[in-house]
Amino acid sequence: MKLEFLKDEKDEVRVKLVGEDTSIGLLVVEKLAANKTVDFAGCNDDHPLLGNPVIVVKGKGAKKQLIEAVDEVKKELKDLEKAVEKA
Repeated sequence: MKLEFLKDEKDEVRVKLVGEDTSIGLLVVEKLAANKTVDFAGCNDDHPLLGNPVIVVKGKGAKKQLIEAVDEVKKELKDLEKAVEKA
């Protein structure tokens, strides 16, 4: 997966997910929205057929919060994988 940081500041990060759809972005945003130190989290797509959604995170330590949200999503997907393998 290729990422483009459109904005990388202390309290705001904008990341484009090149060649992806909003599925992954929305999973990450869900985790960010549950974080009380995040002021805003969103994911938008310029065009549903072209992909390239942008994740926007605003709040104290925005990039760190984004990394933690991605780690949470990875853990949940690993747990899902293990559950499917056992089934």
